[in-house]
Amino acid sequence: MELPEKIAAMHADLDSIWPTGRNPECLPNDGGHFTLKGYTRPVSIGRIEAFLLFNLVRVLNIRTAFEIGTGFGYSSFWIAAGVIENDKGGWVGSIDSQQEGGLGVHGLDFARRWSNIIGLDSVLHFFTGKSPDDLSHVIREPLGLAFIDGNHYGEQPVLDYTGLQPHLLQDGILVWHDIEKKYGVNAAIAASIKDGWSLVTFPTSCRIGVSYRTLAGWQAATEAFSAARNLQIIH
Repeated sequence: MELPEKIAAMHADLDSIWPTGRNPECLPNDGGHFTLKGYTRPVSIGRIEAFLLFNLVRVLNIRTAFEIGTGFGYSSFWIAAGVIENDKGGWVGSIDSQQEGGLGVHGLDFARRWSNIIGLDSVLHFFTGKSPDDLSHVIREPLGLAFIDGNHYGEQPVLDYTGLQPHLLQDGILVWHDIEKKYGVNAAIAASIKDGWSLVTFPTSCRIGVSYRTLAGWQAATEAFSAARNLQIIH
């Protein structure tokens, strides 16, 4: 069984939400979000967004990645699945305060248990802490990809970006989730543009975007999304 199929097996342990997407104007194949059973928050990324993360990692041959906003581990599984196929000695980190939705340690317990079941625990490492204060203590390698999907409000997205930016490789990419006016994500994106990043956004259920500094980054984003929107993974 391939890693994406193993991840899909986890859905039986989750509650389905927004089956056709949170945003009615999103791509028709998107939706398929999940929550931990008995909880309404946090909500996972959608199916196209999951395939996009996996495809980005594969196209760019990424071996190191980091995520802000573990929740119950859903998006980190897709990132790590791509990394482990690129390099069984790769490294993926994910950090969360484990306070959203009252999950407490239940989200982290679920993430660790399913990381082991799927076979990702050799590369995937979970940390409890705050961004940006604890990032320098847990990130041990330069990053090819960073996924920002923590607290979307106020100045927190800007703090997440400024904390992650020094750890990214020159040809690395930033992925943003929930690019909407009501959140502070756009302010963080504006800060990144001032630093020389460019952005491409995609009409997924929760508006996902990819920032890049090289032509290869833009090419990878468009190639990865082209496959993901048709629910295809790139081997």
